[in-house]
Amino acid sequence: MTDRQVERASPVVWFEIPVSDLSRAAGFYRTLFGWKCTPFSDYSEEYWVIQELESPGGALIRAPEGYAPHGGAIIFVGVDDIPAILRSAADLGGGIVQERTLITRTAGYFAYFLDPDGNKIGLWSR
Repeated sequence: MTDRQVERASPVVWFEIPVSDLSRAAGFYRTLFGWKCTPFSDYSEEYWVIQELESPGGALIRAPEGYAPHGGAIIFVGVDDIPAILRSAADLGGGIVQERTLITRTAGYFAYFLDPDGNKIGLWSR
C-alpha cells in the first residue's frame, strides 16, 4: 500500500438513515428539524429523499430485515438549541443518549439521541 497526498478534504455528499416505517420517520424528522421527505419514485417507494437540504443531501431508506441500527456511521445535524431538540426528540418517540456536552470552547457542543428506529443521530452547536 502506498501513501497518497490528499490535496483537499473529501466532503460528505450524501447520507441515508435506515428506518422501519418511512412515514413515521418522515414525520419525526419533519417535526424535529423541518426536513421535508418525499418518496423518490424513480427508485422505489422504499426510498424517501430529504428535500431542501444544503449539502450534504440525504434520504430515508427502508431498513433491511434484521438491521441493527447501532453499528453504523453517525451523522451530525447543526442546531441552535441542543437541549430543546433533545426534548423534542424524546417527546416524538426518540431517546436521549447523551446530553449537551462541551467539546472545546472553540469547537462547540455535541449530543446524541436515538430516533424511533434506534438510529443514533448527533447534534452539534456552538
